[in-house]
Amino acid sequence: MNKNVVSSIIPKVYKCASKYLTLFNQNIFFHDLSLLFQSAEEIYFSDVCVKNDDGSNVAVEKIIEIAVKAKSFTFHGGYMASKTMKELLKIPNFLKLDEFCMFSIPEDFDIETFYNYMKINKTTEFRLYFPNQISEAYKNRLEEIVDEIITTKKFDYKPPLFGFHGLDNEKYETLEKLYFLPLNF
Repeated sequence: MNKNVVSSIIPKVYKCASKYLTLFNQNIFFHDLSLLFQSAEEIYFSDVCVKNDDGSNVAVEKIIEIAVKAKSFTFHGGYMASKTMKELLKIPNFLKLDEFCMFSIPEDFDIETFYNYMKINKTTEFRLYFPNQISEAYKNRLEEIVDEIITTKKFDYKPPLFGFHGLDNEKYETLEKLYFLPLNF
């Protein structure tokens, strides 16, 4: 598949009024996203590499920042850094998302900042999936968070769904049930 097909088409597009934007296996420049995001409410990127004009990777928070109409974001891949969660919390439209799903989250993702936000989040459904190669210490912290979520009796936040290698199937299924449970705040 041509990884540059979308970038080659964008100069020919005058207006994009798509509510659903799905891109697979593409390289795209950051400056081209604003056209694609004009009306996009549900955005799904799988193996999409977003680059600046200088060839550097664009962080997830910069992509979300320009997707002002987005209600749902899914990233299979995407550049995250240790500061990503702190930066996301500064973006007004991130705080209003209905759903945020991220796969292949690196270990330097600030899980503590996410954890603190998670406990007050009443808006966004989070699904976070971590790769197999995270450290035991990071897995242990994720498991502690999962244990706290599944032992909570009454939620005043939306419980997230975590996935990582080593998480007990029974705990995952319990977490999944809580994630899909309708909540009344």
